Amino acid sequence: MKPDKTFGQWVRKTRRYLKITSNSNGTCHKKTGVYFQTLLNWENEVSLPQTSALLRLVEGLSNHTGESPQDILDTIMESIPEWRRMNGK
Repeated sequence: MKPDKTFGQWVRKTRRYLKITSNSNGTCHKKTGVYFQTLLNWENEVSLPQTSALLRLVEGLSNHTGESPQDILDTIMESIPEWRRMNGK
């Protein structure tokens, strides 16, 4: 997984990669640790994840993709413009 311009774009790309649709809410939760509506809210930039939801997402993606939790978290953080500004990137 690679960072995107915004967190919403990263979520959209990740959801498509995992083939998660509105008809696959149970599958969404198994693959990501969060429900489809939560992903949709993030994708549409209605909200950013709370810490607990972010950690569930990282754990779910790590379990499903085999990527390390740290790599996934780094990718997510680099996809949040506010985080990039705070870190001078």
